Amino acid sequence: MKNQDQLTELKIDEWIWITFIALSLLNIFGDEYEKDYCLNNDIEKDRIAKKIFTFTVFISLLIYLYLAYQRYHKVKKLRLQCQDSKIWETRLFGSMLVVLATILFLYCQIEDTNASNPSIV
Repeated sequence: MKNQDQLTELKIDEWIWITFIALSLLNIFGDEYEKDYCLNNDIEKDRIAKKIFTFTVFISLLIYLYLAYQRYHKVKKLRLQCQDSKIWETRLFGSMLVVLATILFLYCQIEDTNASNPSIV
């Protein structure tokens, strides 16, 4: 059963990496729109870039929330089994910091009037 759970987690990890690749490609497109805005002062290009960057940060937040949730359950499971959970507690703490940072990035992305690549992924 443990191997099956691990295989499921690895498959989910693969999809997360594929999602991050897609988000990176979207950010590249957003950068291109931002360049076009800088060169031609096309406000519509700036709006599109801002939407792209906001979308990528939001999806990143969802991924980081999922990972923090998984780590929380791992810590809970280890504690119930009376096993050492210190390393997983540290990972959970790190995940919570990443979630917090991503929330702050998202807030700045929404509040900033100009498009700017958040460079979070």
